Amino acid sequence: MLKISSVLSALLIALSGCMSIEGMNADLARIDQAWEIDNKAAIAQRRHVVNADYNTAFKAVEKTLSDLSMPIVKSSPEKGFVISRNEAPAPLTNEQWQQVREVENPRMQNVSWMFSLPEDPKGQYVNTKVSVKSAGNQSAIDLDYYINVPQYDDMGLVTPKNVAPLAEKLACESFWKQLDKNLPATK
Repeated sequence: MLKISSVLSALLIALSGCMSIEGMNADLARIDQAWEIDNKAAIAQRRHVVNADYNTAFKAVEKTLSDLSMPIVKSSPEKGFVISRNEAPAPLTNEQWQQVREVENPRMQNVSWMFSLPEDPKGQYVNTKVSVKSAGNQSAIDLDYYINVPQYDDMGLVTPKNVAPLAEKLACESFWKQLDKNLPATK
């Protein structure tokens, strides 16, 4: 969920030799690495055990993703996963997205002057993979968020796969809160 401060100016800079595509990719890799470190440190926010059997939990996960405007693109109860995708800022609200920008943009600017989170993240996609595993009468649920920016691919840029840490935190909080509401409804 990134933007180049100005796509046109970045391309002009790259073409003029001031900053190459390789240089921009190196900056994106540093941003991705910083986000990965923060997100790994907060791994507990992505993992929960719920007091529901596997089938109940799996159905609740599917309903939760739908409730959060994250359409399911693939679901496999046999393999225990659900993948969803939607244009950003989903699953965040616009207000949450602005909070993320306020916190993460200064951090990004410390890594690279060229990249920031846009006010409107259209054209950027949030992908969610939810894994569900049976644990007797309980179920273990793991969340994994990653981003995709097709416009970057078209320019030869490598999109960071990690999500901005505050975005991941808020998305996880929304998911768990909604899942708690959905668990009794699926029994």
